[in-house]
Amino acid sequence: MDKFVTRLPSFSSSSHPSIAPSIAPEIQRDPFVSDLDLESLEPDPGDRKSIAEYSPNIRDEVRRHYIKSGPCRPMKYDFPKTTSESSFDRQSEKEKSESRRRLSASINVARFLLRLELLFRGHDESHSSTNRGIFLELLQWYGDIDRDVGSIILENAPKNEMMCSPIIQKDIVDACSKETIKAIIEDLDGDFFGILVDESEDISHKEQMALVLRYVNKEGELTLMALAKKHSDVDDFFCIVTNVLNIVGESFKRRDLLRQHQADKLEELLILGEIHTGRGLNQ
Repeated sequence: MDKFVTRLPSFSSSSHPSIAPSIAPEIQRDPFVSDLDLESLEPDPGDRKSIAEYSPNIRDEVRRHYIKSGPCRPMKYDFPKTTSESSFDRQSEKEKSESRRRLSASINVARFLLRLELLFRGHDESHSSTNRGIFLELLQWYGDIDRDVGSIILENAPKNEMMCSPIIQKDIVDACSKETIKAIIEDLDGDFFGILVDESEDISHKEQMALVLRYVNKEGELTLMALAKKHSDVDDFFCIVTNVLNIVGESFKRRDLLRQHQADKLEELLILGEIHTGRGLNQ
């Protein structure tokens, strides 16, 4: 075992008498504060001593003193006053009026696009673009015909309150959706209503999703009648559809002729390549 382990020589304690005295001063600590003078305690947390620097016999008393004193507030310092009011409440009456008119212009444009089911955004909405999208172009046109509105929208509006950002556009669309549902529920007096979803072919011979909302209001009137009274196009459309269904539905021969005519027209469009074949198409 001795050939693997090297024994260290043993030293007597008398050969190194100065080791302990040289280390002892380094581990010595400052004495605790044993005398307590409550008037001399610093109120500022940045200037006061740590609680560990006080003697264990007076630490509880120091803690009680600071708790009774409460939070420290520096003297001769003017703290800014805070308020719970929003930035809109702090605006002048002129600024509030301009903000409402600016928002009303964006809402009117959004309602027009929603009614016609048009897109809002454009591929290039920069100032140098000649086509910034339907929403911004229509808003610009709105400002051109109404100088009072044009003087407070788009480039003439504050940069942080232009009311035409994509986020605000989405908020307006969401608000219109909620208001529409709310109006339907109030018209139904809280009753149920149904939404029919189907695909319909447009002029480009592509299947597009179509939504049909049908319900009877709280007065027992079909909403279609109320809508047709205000919109002549809707009235004409349903009159034509009603006549076609009544005339064709009365005779099986007429129904077969209509189906054959539709099949011949579909075959002709397939030959010309104007429509495509596939699952779920040309139903």
